[in-house]
Amino acid sequence: ELIKQKKYEEAIVYFNELVEKQSKASGDDMALDCAIAWFEYGNALLTKEEDCPSDDLIAKPKDTIENEEITEVTESTNQPNNELDLILSGVHPSALQNQPQGNENNEDEEEENQDEEEEEVNDLQIAWEAFEVCREIYEKKIKELIDSNEIKSFELKVAEVYVRLGDLQVINNNFSDALLDFNKALVIRKKYYSNHDRSVTSVYYALALAHLYNSSELINKPNDSESSSSSSSPSSESIRLAAIQEKNRSLDYYKLTKQSIDERITNDTSLSSDDLNESKELSEELAETIDSLSKEIEESANTVVNTTTGVTTIGFNNSSSQSTSLSTSDYFNNLSSEKSNKRVNISDAQVVQVKKKTKKSEENK
Repeated sequence: ELIKQKKYEEAIVYFNELVEKQSKASGDDMALDCAIAWFEYGNALLTKEEDCPSDDLIAKPKDTIENEEITEVTESTNQPNNELDLILSGVHPSALQNQPQGNENNEDEEEENQDEEEEEVNDLQIAWEAFEVCREIYEKKIKELIDSNEIKSFELKVAEVYVRLGDLQVINNNFSDALLDFNKALVIRKKYYSNHDRSVTSVYYALALAHLYNSSELINKPNDSESSSSSSSPSSESIRLAAIQEKNRSLDYYKLTKQSIDERITNDTSLSSDDLNESKELSEELAETIDSLSKEIEESANTVVNTTTGVTTIGFNNSSSQSTSLSTSDYFNNLSSEKSNKRVNISDAQVVQVKKKTKKSEENK
């Protein structure tokens, strides 16, 4: 209720205290009874940032895929000068936040902004750690279970955690990590739900956006590699090709999103007339997005072909869901090997660190 009323500070304090109470009652921070409290604590911190984003951390619309209707997010793509238009033109929204504003910012304002940024980053770090604690608790429990229904219940809880971890990584502009988390959630949900289930649709859409953001991120970083004299540095052409690949993956997930919605329109007889109309409108809007992005990919591919000697085939024009599954699988396998060294287990020391951070934050308030 506190989060619905947007009383985020109160919600953060409440769930922080709940974590402490559950930990004391069970005698273990990693007890199963603490899992929900950890999740809600992280969710309160993340939802606060999503609803009231700091300038330096804006990476997506505040409407999240998991907590709000997917229609609200897609409707924003029809507005002029919106975030999707910026991304399709190769400009990441966060780039606009960092544009110089003349002499408006004095030193005092810069210090204040820096303090605010550090506070937001700390909140997100605590949220990430809280989600990780929750994930480990659930996954530990799954290993102990035999009953298939119980396993299903806890695996779906893990999927929910992965979705929120993905949302958090998007805000942090860590799109590769976001893609991994969203994909793990998708694998679990498709194991138990049909393709037209809303929980599957929402992850398709989240993956579409994350790939699109990742494409923009690649485009905005060529100068870093070009300034390096190392022969191992990627060329501007290879960077553009990688960006096109990401746009193509985004396109494929937009298509899967539309396919999922269309299947729901056809197969879900429980839909109310309002839900049916909303789904049809959403399908039409996605069709427009798919058409726009397809043209963008074609133009980008032609540019690479025209400016690169020896490049005769891009291979992006035949994007079916089947081919996507194969290429995306390889892609995520590569990302998983890279991320294996980043994902750490939450130790007792880290749990204590989280509690110290939250207690300090509460005292400051």
